[in-house]
Amino acid sequence: DGYSGYKAYGAKSDVTHLGCWAHARREFERALDNKIAKAQHVLIEIQKLYAVEKKAKEQNLTPDQIKELR
Repeated sequence: DGYSGYKAYGAKSDVTHLGCWAHARREFERALDNKIAKAQHVLIEIQKLYAVEKKAKEQNLTPDQIKELR
């Protein structure tokens, strides 16, 4: 999502950067406000990712099960 603070963590060998769609999603929402058609497609795809995470949480899946679901 472009947050500059991630660079410091990326230099550490014991940290794995997983990322977050929240900040990136905001940029597509702004593009949608400007009627950029591709933004709608990307927002739909991001929503699908959120749906997978919601399902995993609702089913109390283990990390291995979440990996399989994803």
